[in-house]
Amino acid sequence: MRQLELPTTVFYGDGTWEIINLNPGSIRGDILKNYPLGNPMHGFTLAIESDYLAQQQNLEHNLQIELNLADSRQPPLIDATPQAWLDRATNTVNELLFQKNTALQQKLRDVQTSRQHAKLQATYDAMLLNAQISSLQSRQAQLYAEIARRQAEALAQQQAAEAARRAEEAQRHAAEQAHLAALAEAQRQDDEKKRIAAEAEAKRIDDYKRAVAFVADANKYIFEKYGANLHQVVMDLQKDISGKKIRSYAEAMQTFETVRTNPNARLSPQDTRAVVDALNALDKATYMDSVNKLAKGFGVTGKIVQAHSVIEKTVIGFRDGNWKPLILELESIALGVGAGAAVATLLAVFSPGFAASAIGIVAVGVAIATIASLLNANNVEKINAFISDHLETALKDQR
Repeated sequence: MRQLELPTTVFYGDGTWEIINLNPGSIRGDILKNYPLGNPMHGFTLAIESDYLAQQQNLEHNLQIELNLADSRQPPLIDATPQAWLDRATNTVNELLFQKNTALQQKLRDVQTSRQHAKLQATYDAMLLNAQISSLQSRQAQLYAEIARRQAEALAQQQAAEAARRAEEAQRHAAEQAHLAALAEAQRQDDEKKRIAAEAEAKRIDDYKRAVAFVADANKYIFEKYGANLHQVVMDLQKDISGKKIRSYAEAMQTFETVRTNPNARLSPQDTRAVVDALNALDKATYMDSVNKLAKGFGVTGKIVQAHSVIEKTVIGFRDGNWKPLILELESIALGVGAGAAVATLLAVFSPGFAASAIGIVAVGVAIATIASLLNANNVEKINAFISDHLETALKDQR
C-alpha cells in the first residue's frame, strides 16, 4: 500500500523550525537500494510496518488507556461536580498532549539522524505520535467547547440572575416609590382635610361671632325703638333658648287669647292696613338673611326654609284676626328646628320699616306675644301690661 508523505514541523532550541516529510515508502526504497541481490532484512521491515498498522488500528483504544492511566495519577476530587470532572479531564488531555508533542519532536530528530531500519522505525513512531496528537487535539477542542458552553451558560444564568435581581430591585423601588407617593398623597389629603376643616371651623366661629353681633344689634334696635320693657321680654325669650321645650298649641292659644282680647291691642282698620303693608313691603331675601343670622346666634344650625311663611301668616293674623296659622307655623318650626329658630323668624320682622309709634309698638307686642305664648306665659302677661302702658302714654302725648 502506497503511503503519502506526512509533512510535520520540527522545532529547534534556537527558535528555528523545519518541515519534515514523513515518507516510510521512500525509506523502504532506500533500504532496497543497499541490497541489489535482495533484502535479507525484508522480514524485519515488514514487522516494523505491521506493528505500525496494528498500533494505528488500535490508536484510540490505546490512547484512552494512556488517558486513564494519567487520570489515575491525579489526586482525588474534593468536590466531585461536573465542572470539576471537566477541568480534570481537560488537564489530563493537556498533560498527555504535552508529552506526545515532546516525544514527536524527539522522533523527528531521530528521523533526521537515523539510517535504514532505525529511520523507518522513527518515521512510523512519528506518524503514530502525530495521529495521537491529532486525536488528543480533537478531544481538547471538544473539552474546550464544553467548557466554553458551560461558561456561556453560567454567564447567561448569571446575567439572567442579575437581570432578575435588577428587575426585582426596580420593582421593589417602584413599590417603595408608590408607597411613598401613596403616603404623601394620604398626608396631602389629610392636610387638605385638616385645612378645610380648620377653614370651616374658622368660618363657623366667625359666622357665629357675626351672628352673635347681629343678635346684639337687633336687641339694641329693639331697645332703642320699642323701649326697655319690650326689650326685656325679648331678652327673656332668648334666655336659655337652646333646647327649650315649647308649650302645647292649646296652651299657647289660651295664653295668646289674653293679648288678642286686650282692648288696647286692637288696631283700627287704618292701622291694620299700615301694619299689613309694612309686612308685605319687607324684602324677602333680607328677611331670610336676618332670620338665619339670628338663628345662628341662638345656636341653631342649618337653614330655616319655613321662615317666609311666617310673614304670610303674620299678615293673616293682623288682617283677619286669625292667629292660629301663625302659632301653628311657629310650633312647627320650634319642633322641627328649635325654639331659637321660631324666635328668630319673629325678631327678624322688627326692621327699621316699623316706626316707633303707638301703632308700631302694639303690632310688635302682639307679634311677639305669639311666640311668647309657646315659650313662657309670664312673658305674655308682661306684653299685655307693656301694650296697655304704651298705649296710655301715647294717648297722653296726643292730648
